[in-house]
Amino acid sequence: MYSPLFGLNPMDAFRHYPVQRRIRQQPVWYYQQRQPEEYYAPQYRVIHPCAYEYHLPHPQYYRPKRTEQYYVLPSRRFGEPDPEFSGPYSHPVFIESQGMHQPYDFGVSRSDDELSSESEQEDLDFMDSAFPSAVHTPRRTLQARQQPRIDQRSNDYILSQPSHRTPSRTVARHMHQTQDNSQLIAILKQRVTITEFQRKRAARLIQRQWRLHRQKRREEAARTIVQFIRSQLNIRKAQLILQRLRQLRNYENEVNLTYTYHAFNVFNNPLKFDAESTPESMKLLPVKENRSYLGYEDALLKLLIRIDEIDSMDSEIVRCTRKSLVNKAQSLLDQLDEFKKTQYDQLMTNQC
Repeated sequence: MYSPLFGLNPMDAFRHYPVQRRIRQQPVWYYQQRQPEEYYAPQYRVIHPCAYEYHLPHPQYYRPKRTEQYYVLPSRRFGEPDPEFSGPYSHPVFIESQGMHQPYDFGVSRSDDELSSESEQEDLDFMDSAFPSAVHTPRRTLQARQQPRIDQRSNDYILSQPSHRTPSRTVARHMHQTQDNSQLIAILKQRVTITEFQRKRAARLIQRQWRLHRQKRREEAARTIVQFIRSQLNIRKAQLILQRLRQLRNYENEVNLTYTYHAFNVFNNPLKFDAESTPESMKLLPVKENRSYLGYEDALLKLLIRIDEIDSMDSEIVRCTRKSLVNKAQSLLDQLDEFKKTQYDQLMTNQC
């Protein structure tokens, strides 16, 4: 009985397929092309064709060992199935029925015990070569499946033969061979044990050397990182020194710009002092005439404070540059103090 997935098309003999690909579609492909709705939503669900079992009476062992186990494959191609197995999704099962397959009657009546004693062998699947399944099974696979059954049959035949008495010389030879085999097995076991011990010892040595090598690599990597960080410290220090020098240059430009902007107005305008001022204090009044002088002095003092805040980074270049700039700002402040004293002396001379 064929599966619903196995289709025979008369036009298959006239279809030509590319020889260079060496591909021939399975029968299930034709069934899918002709009846896609039946393929995707079949009326009856069946097992895979390669799992089918074909029970065929054999001339010598015509009665199988288990006559009650058969596959029932419902199919609408061979008439309606029995109502008992005609469900919409019936699965093939084993049917316990004694009357489905009866042995052939050769005119000799035998009992069930005699028949079962003669049918201890498993039946070979002779139908696989005549009716291959939808999924082709290689010949070597079929032979491999049937070979254990053939070997079992030969062993059963040998064991069923009457036993004879073995000569004593043969028994002695067998015992000697058995003893030699035992000694050989012991030697082989000892060799295997020694080989296993050597392999384990070699594995331990390799693992120990690998751990030492890995630790050495880690130490080298850590040493490289430390050296890199130390070299980066010097580079970072040089970068900071360069940054401090740039700040000092900017402050020097500000000092020069402040002198250029305020010096002309400060030294060309007379100052006005407070009436209560003394030669030690020389207080100036917050008036318009003193605005340039006071602004110039305040700008120089702020620049001097900002210059003092710069860290020298233990660098002689930064220290010398900062010192020269501080001296320059201090000289400008000394000029202001000298001009202020001169103006106060002139005021006191005029009052006298």
